[in-house]
Amino acid sequence: MTTLKIHEASIQQNVREIRSRTDGRIIAVVKEDGYGIGLPNAYGILHRCGIDFYGVSTAEEALELRSIGCEDDILLLTPELSVNQCSRLLIQNIIFMLGSYEQASILKEASVRTKIVPRVHLAIDTGLGRYGFVWDELNEVKLCTSGIKVEGCYTHFATAGRNYEKNIRIQFRHFEESLHTLTKMGVSYGMTHVSASKAFSKCGDLGCDGIRIGSLLLGCCPQDSSFRRAVWLESPIYMKNIHKRGAQLGYDGKLKLKRDTQIGIVKTGYSDGVFIGGQDGEESVVLQVLKKFYQIIFCRYRGKYVKINGDQVPVLGKIGLNHLLVDLTDGNYLIGDEVRIEVNPIFVPKKIQRVLEPSKDLADNKVEWMLISSGAGLVSFSP
Repeated sequence: MTTLKIHEASIQQNVREIRSRTDGRIIAVVKEDGYGIGLPNAYGILHRCGIDFYGVSTAEEALELRSIGCEDDILLLTPELSVNQCSRLLIQNIIFMLGSYEQASILKEASVRTKIVPRVHLAIDTGLGRYGFVWDELNEVKLCTSGIKVEGCYTHFATAGRNYEKNIRIQFRHFEESLHTLTKMGVSYGMTHVSASKAFSKCGDLGCDGIRIGSLLLGCCPQDSSFRRAVWLESPIYMKNIHKRGAQLGYDGKLKLKRDTQIGIVKTGYSDGVFIGGQDGEESVVLQVLKKFYQIIFCRYRGKYVKINGDQVPVLGKIGLNHLLVDLTDGNYLIGDEVRIEVNPIFVPKKIQRVLEPSKDLADNKVEWMLISSGAGLVSFSP
């Protein structure tokens, strides 16, 4: 059976690493069902790590966090333009992003209905072009914030691969200029936060009061080895067979074996999220090209790998919808041995069971592992 493994101790270590680099408040972004590990799992782990501020991208995620017992601050990072939904969110003490006059009008109408003053963080557009007041066009902010409690101000960087750090510094200067403008207008903007996972890994908190971290909590940052990978897909070797040198295999027949090869069949593939989607903090195009040249010059294998019993094992041929082939020739691997596959958990469908492995401290206290399957309730079993 294919499962998504979630290693709590690694997430805890990643939180410690983040805290060692900043004194700012950590806003843990748990959008897209907790970055694919399940919102209850993400909240439970992060709450045990002492996180007390969460970021989400939809009203439904904010309300779900409240429904599972989260009493901490929750920031909705996208605009909500329904008066009815804003009213529900106000009642649940959700913090809104505010980035337009239209949004302010809707929030004020919801405030009249509920008699609750909205809490907001001002969103400043420094180049992404998605949401927020444009950094040098802030004239309407004073009017928008009348009757609204401003508790923070932030921007979301446009993170181009080329000249990444230079572009971040330029956008941050624009953000600083916007703060200066707000101060002159008499708008108290509260806490500031600009660094998401990739920016934080590269540039730190940039002197702000907080950071917004999502994928880095799961160790999905290949350029920073200080963070531990906390989530991966596991599927057992289903069958083994031997094919002779010269055999042409695979859907397209392009896999030509260069030696007698023992092949392992693993029943997982694209439909389970295998090798789909990138990671936050991907390598630049230049670095990828240099790696390709290195592989060609030194005749290194240029394909994909999985891990079995800690060994790096090549994937053979084209990956199928629900199967992949691995080269078992150089190791003593058995049917049933677990194959570990690095994945972006956001792209792993909910049909795949999430297995939460608690930290050693929790295991010592006889807390059970939890197996969560979408639509199938909660099943627990002892480690």
